[in-house]
Amino acid sequence: CRVTDDEFRLVDGMCTHARVHLAGGALLASGDRCEIECPKHNARFDVRTGEATRAPGRHSLTTYRVEIAKGGVTTRFDALSE
Repeated sequence: CRVTDDEFRLVDGMCTHARVHLAGGALLASGDRCEIECPKHNARFDVRTGEATRAPGRHSLTTYRVEIAKGGVTTRFDALSE
């Protein structure tokens, strides 16, 4: 997810409530909000921090920094949050 013009984040792909894949969920980004919504029960998570922002999300998602360099996308799997 692009959180600013030059900042991206990668998050775990499973909802912490029901272990549903978040890839089918909506990405909600406007103003200072950047969340992903679970397609099954509508839990929401802040993509910048991983924080569960709407029930029934139980725990935060792990987030990772993403870098765009030389036309490629890279990430290091040392977590920014857990």
